[in-house]
Amino acid sequence: MRNLPILERPHLIDRDHGRDFELWVAKPHHVAAEVERVVAVRELFRRGLRPISGGDLVTAETCPRVDIVDGGSIAGTSEGVLVTSPTYAGSGASTMGTGGFWYPSRAIRVLLRGVLTTASSSQGNLTLNWRLDSTSGASLGAGAALALAASQTNLSWEFEGHIVCRTVGTSGTLLGMGRLLANSAAYSTAANEVALIPASAPATATIDTTANHTIVITVTLGSASDSMTVKQAFFEVLN
Repeated sequence: MRNLPILERPHLIDRDHGRDFELWVAKPHHVAAEVERVVAVRELFRRGLRPISGGDLVTAETCPRVDIVDGGSIAGTSEGVLVTSPTYAGSGASTMGTGGFWYPSRAIRVLLRGVLTTASSSQGNLTLNWRLDSTSGASLGAGAALALAASQTNLSWEFEGHIVCRTVGTSGTLLGMGRLLANSAAYSTAANEVALIPASAPATATIDTTANHTIVITVTLGSASDSMTVKQAFFEVLN
């Protein structure tokens, strides 16, 4: 029962076994009061279930499974934000202290596509990173510094990564792993066209899941004449 579309009917059929599953469908304003929302969430968890379109009993209209966001363009040698995810609600947003977007095993898929241009000389390196909230936020693991080739214009690249929540709370943890693909002409070493993120020793990042957070994808370039631009950006809730 994964990768469900926006709900249109109150029942789904298991394609493998033909079993009929009842769905609880909530639309905007159907859960009128905070206490009613909390009761509904607790009943779902008691039955071993999870809200489909968000961890805080929100609807497909207000928390879509796939967010398509605007990307940016970064030039220069300072770490900059290429793209920012939607805001994922913390459990502290609930006046009853329950709910929130994150729970153990909750996963997000990040997919970005864009173009890369390099300087004619002294082009330096490209380092991709992903963090919580800003360029000073906790890192989910940076890629290696990849040596760029000179005088390349609008070469295609793609980043795909997955973030999984391991634990929740004020010292919750997220684990992120992904890969950066690029036209091999973008690098001085063609083997760098596939780069794993992080480059080594994947480890969890600490997150306060009681607070609201975003995920930002950042890049550091080696020259003021280097630039990296996002053309497509998707953040997909997988479960």
